[in-house]
Amino acid sequence: MWRLPGRHLGRFGRQLRSQHALAGLKEGSEVEGFEVTQVTRVPELFLDPVVRLEHKGTGAQYLHLARADDNNNAFAVAFRTSPRDSTGLPHILEHVTLCGSKRYPVRDPFFKMLNRSLASFMNAMTGPDFTVYPFSSPNQKDFHQLLSIYLDAVFKPLLRDMDFSQEGWRLEHEVVGDPNSPLVLRGVVFNEMKGCFADPQARLQQDLLSHLLPSDTYAHVFGGEPLCIPALTAQDLRNFHAQCYHPSNARIVSYGNFPLGETLQRLQEEQLAGFTKQTPVASVPREKRWTEPKRVHVTCTPDPLGAATNPEKQSTLAMAYLCGDATNVYETFTLQVLSELLLGGPTSVLHRALIEPGIGDGFAPCTYFEAQTRDTFFSVGLQGVAEKQFDEIQDVTKNALLSARDKGFDSEHIKAILHSMEIGAKTQSANFGLNMALGILPSWNHGADPVECLNLSANVARLRKQLENEPKFLQNLLDQYLCSNPHVLTITMSPDEGHSEKLVQAESKILSDKVSVLDDSAKDRVLELEIGLQKEQMKPSDTSCLPTLSMSDLNPEPQKYICNKTKMGKKEIPVHIFPQPTNGVTHFRALLDTSRINPQLRDTYLPLFLAVATRMGTKKNDYRQFDRKIQLCTSGLGMGSHIIEHPTLNGQFLDSILLSSNCLDRNLGKMMDLWKELLLEPSFTDRERLETLVRATAAEVANGVAYGGHRYAMLNASSRLTTAGSNREKDSGLTFISQMKQFASMEKEEMENTLNKLQELSSILYESGLRCSVNVSPGETDSALKQLESDLISSLPNPAFNNMYRKNELIQDAGTKSSQHHVLPLPVGYLGRSIATGVPYLHPDFASLRVAGQLLSAQYLHSEVRERGGAYGSGAVMNASGNFSYYSYRDPEASRNTPNVFNNSASWLLNPDNYKAEHVDEAKLSIFQKVDAPTAPGDRGMSLFLSGVDLEMLQRHRQAVKSVRVEDVLRVAAKYLDQRENPLTMASSLIGPPSSDLDDSWEVLNG
Repeated sequence: MWRLPGRHLGRFGRQLRSQHALAGLKEGSEVEGFEVTQVTRVPELFLDPVVRLEHKGTGAQYLHLARADDNNNAFAVAFRTSPRDSTGLPHILEHVTLCGSKRYPVRDPFFKMLNRSLASFMNAMTGPDFTVYPFSSPNQKDFHQLLSIYLDAVFKPLLRDMDFSQEGWRLEHEVVGDPNSPLVLRGVVFNEMKGCFADPQARLQQDLLSHLLPSDTYAHVFGGEPLCIPALTAQDLRNFHAQCYHPSNARIVSYGNFPLGETLQRLQEEQLAGFTKQTPVASVPREKRWTEPKRVHVTCTPDPLGAATNPEKQSTLAMAYLCGDATNVYETFTLQVLSELLLGGPTSVLHRALIEPGIGDGFAPCTYFEAQTRDTFFSVGLQGVAEKQFDEIQDVTKNALLSARDKGFDSEHIKAILHSMEIGAKTQSANFGLNMALGILPSWNHGADPVECLNLSANVARLRKQLENEPKFLQNLLDQYLCSNPHVLTITMSPDEGHSEKLVQAESKILSDKVSVLDDSAKDRVLELEIGLQKEQMKPSDTSCLPTLSMSDLNPEPQKYICNKTKMGKKEIPVHIFPQPTNGVTHFRALLDTSRINPQLRDTYLPLFLAVATRMGTKKNDYRQFDRKIQLCTSGLGMGSHIIEHPTLNGQFLDSILLSSNCLDRNLGKMMDLWKELLLEPSFTDRERLETLVRATAAEVANGVAYGGHRYAMLNASSRLTTAGSNREKDSGLTFISQMKQFASMEKEEMENTLNKLQELSSILYESGLRCSVNVSPGETDSALKQLESDLISSLPNPAFNNMYRKNELIQDAGTKSSQHHVLPLPVGYLGRSIATGVPYLHPDFASLRVAGQLLSAQYLHSEVRERGGAYGSGAVMNASGNFSYYSYRDPEASRNTPNVFNNSASWLLNPDNYKAEHVDEAKLSIFQKVDAPTAPGDRGMSLFLSGVDLEMLQRHRQAVKSVRVEDVLRVAAKYLDQRENPLTMASSLIGPPSSDLDDSWEVLNG
């Protein structure tokens, strides 16, 4: 709707005014206390203009990336925060900074704003040498409110002792308030880092960094060594903040279509005007180069989920090479290309040398090129090896690098890598601007030119020209930084049965030392502080000073999209076409029906099939040749499980396989040819290739439990409720990890049989029901349709996939409960619980249950599980599956107090004194963050294609959420969540260490 010019401008008017104001900026001009130092543009990213500024009073650096057609505005402020020890000071400061500020003296305003905002992203992150506070929002009012809160948080935080003890560490009685119970160490970051280093590979990555760059910042554990964290004090925090969180040490990036002048004015008036310039924190110095390689050995906890078939092969070896200066953008780019030639896919140098011969299970997570440290480095690690292989692995790695240096690289391989970079840069994500900002800041933090970091096409063109003039350029780079480089660290890691016990003893000694120096007065003080903290945590917060959005700030309708439906070929395959501004990239997806696959074949072999199918090659091309073709014309071929419950009918679900790939518009025909080749001529005959993929996949998924344990716990709990939940667990849960371990231990004859089963599965699946979708630029729709039909659909035997849903059986009897404890050597736990409500997405009660979950997360679980219990995270959520789920993450109380917290959640909801209408409204806003979240052009319309939810259905759900009242929450809590009066089928899963706190109703499963 058009608006008359005036004070209240619509989005179009704001964009015009913003663009007009930006058009007037010139180098040397001044705006709101900032001097413009550079004005340019980056057409390939639609950034016009790109403006660099410096605050005249403090020296704060500012970079604005203007993009007129993107409303998802983003902002990030970063500081150099080099640690001087391993107490986790920068990390804990990041947490405490967000616990209240001068203008917003509320306990945890960050978490409170999660429920008062439409932010598409809110977080804070600590890196090895920087800390960044980013957010984004598609709502301009919300953007400015969050800007005010973030700026006040970083420049004027309260940094209270109580917040330090909650987020960092504290001495506290095991039973708070009971002086007769033993004292223990608690704290959110303390438990977070214990959980982080429970993963041996995370421990190895930290040790690699510390030993490769030992002379300064990187020698220390920036996140915090759990055994060192109790040495930190709140005063240390305040001193560090005064030094590092100053505008003179700040680098700021903003992105979007908002008026830059207004943002700079707010920044100047609310914050920067009160500061004077000080000497910024020095950049991290370059590492002094070694004259000879070094070797280090470390130990870890044995991994029961590890993929090694031989108990002796549970070690890891990594070799790390110190490379160049992170501020040299072009050299860093060329080293990234070199890294891909060495590590990227089955045609790469080190994959062929280390992975294909089966020396180990697969590359370790520390295998990458690191471009964000002051000195960049290249690292390659191999996990699932025996200690006796260490010397062999070193020799094989060195010889492979020397061979590549002498023989050079295939020009087609280089072309494929540059193509991958091009399509990656052109593919737009929902948080395109925020991701760009976060990609720039680490290098800018060291002094690199941030504008140069954006110019990928210029670097690609320069490299192509250099290779024309210097054909051995990449070989010389390889020789300089890897083959002839003496600054090489070899780090090895082996399991030690006593490792966990040694950590427990070390923590016990620290605790004992802390307690031994406490006199009676100090003990009374500990008791007083813990009671005071508990009272503070339980006290309702006065949030009146915090800004908030309201229901009236929501868009009246969801973002529109056009969907053109057609049917193709003799079998009338359903096709959805979504014309979108995809920046010259075509996004293809297809669904294959699984109903023709017999249950035993589906359960045992389909998860493995999905993990390897696109990487086995075809009858026409072996896996190396097929992979090269994929790299040359697509972003990759994806194949995964897609399970979704019916949006309106309880007891119905879709079990399908999702095919997905992207390509530049010009390559659509070639991409369709690849899919046709894969579907019509699959080849499951190469046993050695399958063994390689199985080992690597098994190792990869086992590494993820310490990071995604809450997800695995919820999947496992839901698997005991319905067929759909059971299938999800088999495809990607603990069952999948266990299955992959079994496949990895197979003998040759068993593996041959597995190949036959995979070939049998492909012959069924690849001829099953099919439906397709394409997101493509509006001017390319006709061409895309023609190529889709001529190059793919007309050649396939598949029938139309029309009857998409099948019966979703209940697994447990109604009203029954089941509990499983999956025992793993982790220092903290992950608890998941699911209740089968049977409420589908468009049922009137779904919206109320969704609001109830958000209310519990924000008003109850956060304080009970995170603040009081010390877990890193917790929540409750109503899923489209019809299950209402709870979770806790890196939770030291997962087996003791958290189950009771979950048990009491319904009682909390049923007490109307615990929350008010304003809290319900906040819960709605939090839901709308997800419902109305920005969607990338390549993903628009996928709720329709993948879930059957069209715009009218989405609007019905939006209206239902808006209409939820306190009375509705009380009603659904009584009907579905109160297990005392109306018990529904429920399942709980705990992943974590052994526990004596669980009763006999828990089934204990080891490993």
